[in-house]
Amino acid sequence: MSAPAVVLPETGRGDSPRDLGKLLVQLAQRLRLEAETPPVIPPPGYRPDAKGRLVPDSLIRSADELEDQTTRRIAAYAIDLADQIARFKRHTYADVATLLEIMASEYGAGRKPGRKGNFSIASFDGLLRVSIQVQDRITFGPELQAARKIIDDCIQEWAEGAPPQVQALVQHAFQPDTEGNLSAEAVLRLRRLDIDDDRWRQAQRAIHDSIRPIGTRTYLRIHFRGATDAPWRPVPIDISSSWTETQALAEAAAAEATT
Repeated sequence: MSAPAVVLPETGRGDSPRDLGKLLVQLAQRLRLEAETPPVIPPPGYRPDAKGRLVPDSLIRSADELEDQTTRRIAAYAIDLADQIARFKRHTYADVATLLEIMASEYGAGRKPGRKGNFSIASFDGLLRVSIQVQDRITFGPELQAARKIIDDCIQEWAEGAPPQVQALVQHAFQPDTEGNLSAEAVLRLRRLDIDDDRWRQAQRAIHDSIRPIGTRTYLRIHFRGATDAPWRPVPIDISSSWTETQALAEAAAAEATT
């Protein structure tokens, strides 16, 4: 006896079955590309579960089928949206680079703009703004442990004389996240504290010497407003995240397979 057919409820998106079917194919392709080994194709009438066991379609509960279809539908739209953002990001950087090259040639700069540097471009009416910001990525060397020891000694000696704000900043700066990494922003915030103590200044020098640049990260931000005297509102798109478009990933995999 086969499982009863499951029909997903309407979502109000107006999606056609053809559109969803195309996105589901794209989702399946993405899953294959993400796999470290070629997937095992199950025989007709069977489907693998989360443990890799082959389960007959007739034994899959309607509730499980509905959950599977809902999950795949949401994930399919999410993958497609991520691909659109990746394409948008690539085209946007290309458009901005072209604009900067044209402006540079007008003034006889004679070279392509570098990747470093923060700048913004705006619409003529002042209602739209595109900003590109480049931030250095850093990590910390062993000198940071020396700085922590000096700061801990200072806090202990000051005892109740240490302002609670300073104690909170120190505790936050040296509190690792779930992956064991320290917050660069929290550590660097300690350097802004102006405390008249030779040991504290020595700790600041140790923090400075511990900084190790490991690269840069570029952020693209778009803002808009309804009037020139209104505050800017960000367009809520996470463009800073790294994502390789499914089609580009497939092309790279095909090229690697032919070499």
